[in-house]
Amino acid sequence: MVWDPEALTERADEAMSIASSRDPLKFTWGVFAWADGPPACGGGVGAFLWFAEREELLAFITDLAPAGFMTFDDEAEWLELRERLRRTASSLEAKPEDAIANLNGELSSLLQIDWVGRLEQLLSGDSPYAMKVRAGFRSDWEDKPEQLKTNSITDEELQAYLEYLSEYGC
Repeated sequence: MVWDPEALTERADEAMSIASSRDPLKFTWGVFAWADGPPACGGGVGAFLWFAEREELLAFITDLAPAGFMTFDDEAEWLELRERLRRTASSLEAKPEDAIANLNGELSSLLQIDWVGRLEQLLSGDSPYAMKVRAGFRSDWEDKPEQLKTNSITDEELQAYLEYLSEYGC
């Protein structure tokens, strides 16, 4: 097979576009990632991307995502990075914070990952990231204690929260 870096970049861009527009109630595995470049080049802009299964999410992170931020003219360079990412991603379940930090080290100047997990973690999880997102959603609750801002998302809030997630980081 002939190495085609432009085709890889196109596949990565298409995958990001599709994953960012999916319904997280149906595609419950997610990642929040942002471009790690200068602001003039889109750096700092991020989005939640949603996948049906953990394996699909990990394959996106390791096999496509970097190509959405850089064209890899050298196939060997791409294959080497992909293998390092695969080794690191294999520890996401056991040590998610360490794995994300290691992935971010490998992906420096391309993209950065803030969170990987299931939608239910964002709805009710106690991780600092999940609580930060919920507090941001409830930022207009200025007169409420911080603890209430980070409580689990209620059924009444769910649709508004999903809309908030779709715009988060943009």
